[in-house]
Amino acid sequence: MIIEHFIYNISIAILVGILYRRFTNRNPTWIIAVCALLPDIDYLLQSMFYYNMIPIYIEHGTFHNIPVIIVLSIVFGYICTYFGEKFYDGIICVAIGSFAHYIEDMCVYNNIYYPLFPLNNFSFRSFNILHENQNMFGIGDWSIILVGTVILVCVSKVAIDGTNCVYSLNRYVKNIYLFCSSLIADK
Repeated sequence: MIIEHFIYNISIAILVGILYRRFTNRNPTWIIAVCALLPDIDYLLQSMFYYNMIPIYIEHGTFHNIPVIIVLSIVFGYICTYFGEKFYDGIICVAIGSFAHYIEDMCVYNNIYYPLFPLNNFSFRSFNILHENQNMFGIGDWSIILVGTVILVCVSKVAIDGTNCVYSLNRYVKNIYLFCSSLIADK
């Protein structure tokens, strides 16, 4: 689920950008799209530690919890200051992008998640709404990309035309919902 993270995070960045522009007259939400794969740096560390025979066990999902996302938000929020953004804007946008990644993984994979891992062992099973088959050259799933593209187009339409376009799109919402539901039910 690589391409899908970018599509969904761009949709979220557009919505957050609308609010940011309205209340702060700034728009640092490019950070949300850039941080679409930030919690997946556990893959990178896993392979680095494995191939260099360092005895630290990291697997995919190790960085998919709230305390690590907070630490990543602070670290990468500071890095965003080098790109001209304010520190707290960087923290907020990195946190939103990382939490979006976390929620997106919960909607696709059938895993057990530990949201407060270093602090306690509370766990829950993910939603697994859209099951990923990785049939697009190993980097994505066509149905998840299609649903994300429909969401991105709708969010972009609202961003360009304002919320009044929602009323004109009302008759199409049922058809889009039925189409996306048929894709989900097809799995």
